[in-house]
Amino acid sequence: MSIKTGYYVECIYDLYRGKDNKEEKLEMATEEAPFQFILGKGFAMPAFEKHLEGLNEGDTFDFNLAPEDAFGEVREDLILKLEKSVFTNHEGEFDAEHVVEGNMLPMQTNDGQVVHGQVTEVGDTHVEMDFNHPYAGLDLHFVGKITVAREATAEDEATLHARLHGHNCGGGCGDCHSDDSCDSSSNEGCSCGCGCGCH
Repeated sequence: MSIKTGYYVECIYDLYRGKDNKEEKLEMATEEAPFQFILGKGFAMPAFEKHLEGLNEGDTFDFNLAPEDAFGEVREDLILKLEKSVFTNHEGEFDAEHVVEGNMLPMQTNDGQVVHGQVTEVGDTHVEMDFNHPYAGLDLHFVGKITVAREATAEDEATLHARLHGHNCGGGCGDCHSDDSCDSSSNEGCSCGCGCGCH
């Protein structure tokens, strides 16, 4: 049956950086850990879904997504300098174990929403964090196969919602809270159609 709105889909893929590129692999979804979503329910990027709509179980796909159809361009206003006092551990000291350049950390906005950012610099008094999606500004090339395509059940939707809201994109430091509003409107949780999806 052809994939349409309301269908539960599992697919495997290799995701490469760059248009038509097959050399720099960013991530992959495997048969042991496929990407799972329900079409039209907000679990995947609309542009990603558009390329899979109408395909059948067993069909392969090969397509590119430009930044404007994926995670957007890099935004300078999502790169912030935060005081080191924000990043304290249980002892009230700077959490040097987790606040390391390259780490992804969960932070909390003024309205209580959790966003994820990458530590890009640790200075004497401030920590610079980038709240752009890791794939912002990139052309993405997907090559994969549909492994499951069927009408979704209520259980499917409940399972995916639970997984979406329970996902944590690493980094530890769960105590850190940012008082800055990091423009969390771009935070889509794991509803990306590729990888973690946390912004």
